[in-house]
Amino acid sequence: MSGTTGTRDTDAQVEEETLDAAMAAAIAHGNGADVSMLIPSILEERLTVAHEEIAREADDIKQRQKWLGNAGAALAALDREMAKGGDIASLGTFTNGDGQTSSVKAWIENNGIAIAGGSKAKWSQAEIRKTIENVRVARDMANNQLQMAANRLSDLAQKSNQTLEALTMLHKRSDKTVASIIEEIR
Repeated sequence: MSGTTGTRDTDAQVEEETLDAAMAAAIAHGNGADVSMLIPSILEERLTVAHEEIAREADDIKQRQKWLGNAGAALAALDREMAKGGDIASLGTFTNGDGQTSSVKAWIENNGIAIAGGSKAKWSQAEIRKTIENVRVARDMANNQLQMAANRLSDLAQKSNQTLEALTMLHKRSDKTVASIIEEIR
């Protein structure tokens, strides 16, 4: 199961570089007031981007979990067919994550996993064992990708929390500044 994490990483990097460039331009061309007005907007934009990334990563994780469930069900179906002994005319069926009956052969082919002996009318026990191994390898790879996606989600959540903390601190400082100005006016 391939993802689009490379694109998302690039998009996030471009967004961050754009925001950094905007802040640098404001500092280079402006006065302190302009920068102080720009920083909350930048932080709010970063927070929005982080939340969008979190939502995409969470959706990706759900899809990976569903795929892993389907892989487990396909393996169970292959094990059932293997237990019948002799040459096997069908790789079986399973109930997929959507509650529909799926052909193991079609699922394997649609996911780019090799069927030992290729597409044919009957498979030997050795070919089924090799096909089971191929599905297990694909499942293990998908499980590793799921772990990496979970780590990315954790990193994004941490980044979001850090941005929220910075924005909160900025608002507190602003509130204190306003309160001290009001106090001086009195």
